[in-house]
Amino acid sequence: MEAEREAIRDIEICIDTKQRELKCEQLIEKAKEENKSFLRAKATTMLLGEYFEQKRYRDALALADTLIPFLKRIEHKQLIIEASLIHAKVFHAVQDLPKAKGALILSQAAASDIYVKPELQSKLDHTGGILCCDGNDYQVAFSYFFESFFNLIKIDTDRAQEELMNLLICKVMASQHSEIPLLLGRKELAPFVGPATETILDISECVQKHQLHDFRSLLETRKQYLSGDVVQQALGRLQVIIVERYITRVLSAYCRIEMSFLAELTGLELEFIHQTVRTMILDGKLLGSIEEDSGHVTLQHKEVRTDLHVAATEVLSKMKVAVGQLDSKVADWRT
Repeated sequence: MEAEREAIRDIEICIDTKQRELKCEQLIEKAKEENKSFLRAKATTMLLGEYFEQKRYRDALALADTLIPFLKRIEHKQLIIEASLIHAKVFHAVQDLPKAKGALILSQAAASDIYVKPELQSKLDHTGGILCCDGNDYQVAFSYFFESFFNLIKIDTDRAQEELMNLLICKVMASQHSEIPLLLGRKELAPFVGPATETILDISECVQKHQLHDFRSLLETRKQYLSGDVVQQALGRLQVIIVERYITRVLSAYCRIEMSFLAELTGLELEFIHQTVRTMILDGKLLGSIEEDSGHVTLQHKEVRTDLHVAATEVLSKMKVAVGQLDSKVADWRT
């Protein structure tokens, strides 16, 4: 047993990627020859992790197809958690969200049966948050990142800070802006409040007030606080939303406008404006067409029907019916 632990530790401390992979393969073969199920399972799980880190997703998927059934057969819950978590990350990397969620559910189910160390539990919750962000379910993503944050507070403050940024940006994405100051006012979050969290508060204000240029300025001047993958992805989506709202508001006053003049009005780059308007038309967010030769965009504005408009239409319809009835009665009297 000690020799097995030593072999596993030797792989873990190895810094050379190829050497780690080779040692995993050698240990798997040795375990098969000696019929040591746990050692084989552990080494194969480590090899799966190596494939994922090297972005060899096809190899990882093929290996997981044999590894996970084997882990279920020997009923090793800890390794099912670890292998299924890696499996979920691989599916996420190849943009297969449904299968990524399925793999994560398997990992979570195994985790519910045994004690899981806070570090591993934080990884499960973090991955759950990422998958929910990809599905635009930011309220559930917040819950995952919140749990991950509290698991990390005492074991890794740097990762805890990153997770705090993730859960705060989820509040922005879910349009729950008023909850952010309340959240940051919690006692346990006090050590993590600073310039990074202030940046999220400023972004939240820009989103609420549709301040496009202030938003873009924040992305440039505070980028050192906004480097996380989850935050970057969310900011990209927010920028698209703010830009589209801004352009829509400007275009509402025009039926036909030159692209260069639109760029001047919005203060945005001409090429960026052209691409954004084109995308909005293709997505059905704007009704109109682009005249490539003249560089104009022609718009067809939707009819806005207010409550007053609807009520007035109903009154006119009833008056038409009443007038028609009166005409019939007058015609009867005359005959």
